[in-house]
Amino acid sequence: MPMYCKAGQAKIGSVIGVVWAAIWCLAAAPLPQLAISENGHSIVQQDGRAFFWLGDTAWSLSKLSRDEITEYLADRRAKRFTVIQVNCGFNEPWMSFRETPFLEDDTDRPRTSYWDLIDFIVDRAGQEGLYVDLTVMWGESYSAAFHDDAEKARRLGIWLGTRYKDRNNVIWVISGEYDSINHYDSTLSETQRALFVAMAEGLKRGHGGRHLMTIHPGAARTSAREFGQDSWLDFHMLQSGHMADAHMWSCEGGNRCDEVYELIDKVYDLRPVKPVLDGESIYDTKPDNFYGERRGPRVGADVIRRKAYWTIFSGSVGFVYGHNDVEIFYVPGERSDHGQIGHWRDGLQAVASEQMQHIRQLMESRSPPASAPDQALLKSDPHTGMHHVRAIRSPDSSYAYIYLPMGGSVTVDLGRLAGPVRASWFDPRSGSMVKDRRFEIDRAGTFNAPGIIESGNDWVLILETAHGRGKDETQKNQPIPRMDSR
Repeated sequence: MPMYCKAGQAKIGSVIGVVWAAIWCLAAAPLPQLAISENGHSIVQQDGRAFFWLGDTAWSLSKLSRDEITEYLADRRAKRFTVIQVNCGFNEPWMSFRETPFLEDDTDRPRTSYWDLIDFIVDRAGQEGLYVDLTVMWGESYSAAFHDDAEKARRLGIWLGTRYKDRNNVIWVISGEYDSINHYDSTLSETQRALFVAMAEGLKRGHGGRHLMTIHPGAARTSAREFGQDSWLDFHMLQSGHMADAHMWSCEGGNRCDEVYELIDKVYDLRPVKPVLDGESIYDTKPDNFYGERRGPRVGADVIRRKAYWTIFSGSVGFVYGHNDVEIFYVPGERSDHGQIGHWRDGLQAVASEQMQHIRQLMESRSPPASAPDQALLKSDPHTGMHHVRAIRSPDSSYAYIYLPMGGSVTVDLGRLAGPVRASWFDPRSGSMVKDRRFEIDRAGTFNAPGIIESGNDWVLILETAHGRGKDETQKNQPIPRMDSR
């Protein structure tokens, strides 16, 4: 178990100005291991409790000093994130390495000082109650690192898995944008696929099955495309991509791009059943469809919230947030290939990053957790595009959540819930609750969100039976109580 020492001060007695310096060591209780639930759709902790994945994207965290890393992790802990996403890397130029991970880019010769820093990131994150999604390297780097030598990839996997096997807060991503190995062509060659499989098998041999593993694809794709039947793949990862409205753009084959809920729908019920997570949605302040048009307007908190609630209400185990300036820890004056404009410290305080904690509050406020996507709850048109309405309910049908991204009205089939319901509205901007008194009068099954129909006026309708009411049942216009499981 890692030990952490802090320096501090303590005032003793009532004598003003008498200050004693104190040094103490904190024995950080290890975070519980993660596992897959019995039904295959969720990630759970060792004791069976549901784990909510609220991730933050920190690909280039290793470019920072230890003090800056500590600052970043403390901020994300305070905002109630549960996972940070870090690229260990090979020699990717956009990572802006202080020093590269391998001597002379030879993966059989790890640079000790670099991996000591990764150790620090993992251990310090654990102290802050955070899991670390460690991405081995980008897909295009596999070719440079291993060429066609699968056994060399396996050796690195064994070394990495062994090094971190005793740290419960590690989750492995075999590759970032694995399909960049072949310039995002539709199918991997047998040789290319063998590199990723060897890495996965090596990691699992090293950590002995203690860590969950997945792989990160390119935009508008899922891991099921190439690896859905592989036993080492514990959960599916997809990338919905950097588009505010995916239906406005063309993807593979000139077809309309799938929105995140469509990507999740395609893999949710595949056999064998596995949890699903969008590992990369559009980043906060990134120009819309940057990798296509590069001239789109920069997205704000309304777009980020819409993507987050769509993702989770489609059955995902959580949501991964990202800020365009934070993901590579940009400092003005540095090279910017991805539309960065502001200092990463300013990005930490973005409105959307503050608001992400509210969705965690909502999803942890009732038991059992809402985990059954159910569009059949909607009797009214669910709409398409940015007006699309999503519904999810608890497995026992004791309550349901319905997300309206632009407000407006929704008509619900109340017969799909287990008894008479009470209605209230949850504000994703503030985490506050508003009781729907009109429903108590007419019982018509049609609900009207507060405010007018417009972008940014998003609401969650909460319908709950007597058995589905959480700890907020007596609260009106108050934030849902936090249920911090860490």
